Amino acid sequence: MIGAGLAAENFIFALAGAKSGRHSVIQLADDVFYPACSLRSTAVVAARGVSLGHSELGDTLFQGYQRFQKHVLEDNPQGVFVGEQWSGVSRKIPEFKKRYPQNLTQNEIPSLGIELATELCLSSEPCYIIDPALYLGWLKDQSVSLPIERYKDIVINIQRENELWVATSLSGKIFKAENLFLGLGSYQRFWKEFLPVVSKPVHGSYLVYENISWGVKSFSLTLNGHNLIYRSYSNELVIGSTSEEGGHFMASESELREIDQDLRTMLVNKSWPSFEKAKILTGIREKGKGRRPYLESKDRFVAVGGLYKNGFSLALYLAEIARAHLKED
Repeated sequence: MIGAGLAAENFIFALAGAKSGRHSVIQLADDVFYPACSLRSTAVVAARGVSLGHSELGDTLFQGYQRFQKHVLEDNPQGVFVGEQWSGVSRKIPEFKKRYPQNLTQNEIPSLGIELATELCLSSEPCYIIDPALYLGWLKDQSVSLPIERYKDIVINIQRENELWVATSLSGKIFKAENLFLGLGSYQRFWKEFLPVVSKPVHGSYLVYENISWGVKSFSLTLNGHNLIYRSYSNELVIGSTSEEGGHFMASESELREIDQDLRTMLVNKSWPSFEKAKILTGIREKGKGRRPYLESKDRFVAVGGLYKNGFSLALYLAEIARAHLKED
């Protein structure tokens, strides 16, 4: 297994949940050389008005959301906190009402104690606000039933020899296995010879303000496309995010400053420290063709990717499908 982000850790979780007793895992990843987007994410899971029967992508997103809901109810994972998601717009209102039939127009969100500068068309729904490091750590802890060898190393070559997959690492180690799983996110692009799918890296940056105390209720706002997330469990305010094609970690500070200022103008009774006090974090997502995720399976090779902005809601759903493709004989 190559990778240690959401795709990889959920696949291990799915293997452990199968309890077949037939699998052992060798995992190779290095977050220094290939930083996982999973740990650099605003990390909110919500249905966002998506429902079944409108498109293939919409069906996949909805099924992923439903699976994550069930996961939270049945497994009670650490690092997942229930909150409110409020979406609102002052433009393209007919399109918004079509997506969110249950809506209202007002200049306040009473349940959150928020006053808005102008009236917006608003809709609310439940959401899950996630602490990525805590959640990924919990996933790893649940997989103790599997024999796992984890290596902090970089794979530089993969080939097929005598019906085995052979991986050579930067440190010179050679690993052999019957099955190969790729879950590298945007770094899948370095293994195009195994992946016929079309995808591209998209980098996104966001702001994190610390020591913010706005009460005990976590929530997420998406106002005219800008996100503001209050994490009550860590007293953090998250604002963003940018989105631009490319595989680099250079944040667009000017765009982040504009998003930050727009939200300050919209929320008249909330304040937070100056822009210069924020930390800027950047993650690189893998965006599939048409924003669709993919699952490739052939010759004891399985790859999951293209999760884009839906990694936390899609990873387990696709991992369980991928597990069914794994050959055990």
